[in-house]
Amino acid sequence: MRYHYDNSAANPRNPNNPPKRVMGGNRADMEMGHFWLQVLPTTEGDQRALLQESLVTQKLAKYPDDFIANFNMGDLLLNKGKTPEAIEYFERAAKSDPLSVLAASELGVALYQSGQLGKAELQFGKALEIDRYYTDARFNWRALRRR
Repeated sequence: MRYHYDNSAANPRNPNNPPKRVMGGNRADMEMGHFWLQVLPTTEGDQRALLQESLVTQKLAKYPDDFIANFNMGDLLLNKGKTPEAIEYFERAAKSDPLSVLAASELGVALYQSGQLGKAELQFGKALEIDRYYTDARFNWRALRRR
């Protein structure tokens, strides 16, 4: 799908003369273009994780430093029990957005699951430095300290 917007003075339907910059979004004064695609699996069972992994893999091939793609791949791998691989993607996500409390906290979870308790504690501490009220990090950090 390709969208083209003409906000130039040559467009007789442009309400702004002189033309002004218009951003994309969902408000009435923004340019709106949405493409919805529904994918239905042909096999039995819930195939959402498989579809999501395929989409994330394609996104990472194109944008290897994308925060969301790296985080989602880490989450998918962690749910599959592939903790070492998940750690790599959570580390990339945390590097991509060093102020993401979510990335710091989930990296801590993956490190904890891999038995790297000292590193996990540091990650939960880092998450709490970013947002001292983040409940998941606080709970996990306290649970680790009680061990």
